[in-house]
Amino acid sequence: MPRSPGLDRLKAEQQSLFEQKQAAFQRFKNLQAQTNAAYAAMQSA
Repeated sequence: MPRSPGLDRLKAEQQSLFEQKQAAFQRFKNLQAQTNAAYAAMQSA
């Protein structure tokens, strides 16, 4: 069966969006950690 350019494009777009989602989640986790650290510092002050 020949490869479908449309399907290849959709798979590439899906992979790109997945990578963006992973990066956004990592940014969220980093910001969450910073927020938790700031909150803990504020509570102990």
